Amino acid sequence: MVRSASANVALGSTASVAFSSDLMPTDSANFRALGSPRVLHRKYGSRFSKNGPCRALSPDEIEAVERKLLSGQYQWLGEKSMPPNFWESRDNRVHAINVLVERATRKGKHMEDIVPGDFVRDNIGYLLRKYYSSPLEALEDAGFSIPYPWTGRARVPAHYWESKENRVKAVRWLVAKLGKQLEGISYLDLVDVAYHVFTDNGLSGLIRRSYYHGSPFAAFLEAELVTESDRAAFEKAVVERMVKSLRNANLRTKAQNQEPEA
Repeated sequence: MVRSASANVALGSTASVAFSSDLMPTDSANFRALGSPRVLHRKYGSRFSKNGPCRALSPDEIEAVERKLLSGQYQWLGEKSMPPNFWESRDNRVHAINVLVERATRKGKHMEDIVPGDFVRDNIGYLLRKYYSSPLEALEDAGFSIPYPWTGRARVPAHYWESKENRVKAVRWLVAKLGKQLEGISYLDLVDVAYHVFTDNGLSGLIRRSYYHGSPFAAFLEAELVTESDRAAFEKAVVERMVKSLRNANLRTKAQNQEPEA
């Protein structure tokens, strides 16, 4: 079952994922509650004075404590790396990805913002090799759905744009994001959607590749927002808009350089 980007996975839940018995150590007795925050701080953080800690732990230090505490149950979070054959099991990979997603979303990170560095911090960077270093592919293999992956910090794999469905979805998403109505749209409504608009919205990999050769019109044509008969009029309108913009910029420059009257 495909899960949406907003879905969370409860930490410690193994109901839906079975580990490979010959690869996954079952002894998690060293996972235990260590008492109050003072105990944790004394064990993992800086020294305590009579009135409290000498120094507050940084977010990174708290993250390190969390990994240490969880490493009894999720051993890959510990200091030692798992043997490479551990990640040959898809069940093990999926469970580790579930744990990463739960930890990331609980801290307010959106699914599309999960990057390779998050895998490295959870000590599962080797796992990502199974997905050509693509967080998107890893998340999709674990059953998560990211409708618009180009909106986040993670890099969209180049082969993602090999799908016409993905290309069309991205182009129509961009046009709708700009506040334009897709139904009954005219080529004149798209004249201002220039090359840089694609790149500014995370779609540089789409517009630059050989599918569109840097041409917004080619993108609109494939998305069925314009027709081939609109090409000449569209290109003429784009040129007129560029020339008008250039003239306006030239007038502003002259006005700024003009000396004030005595």
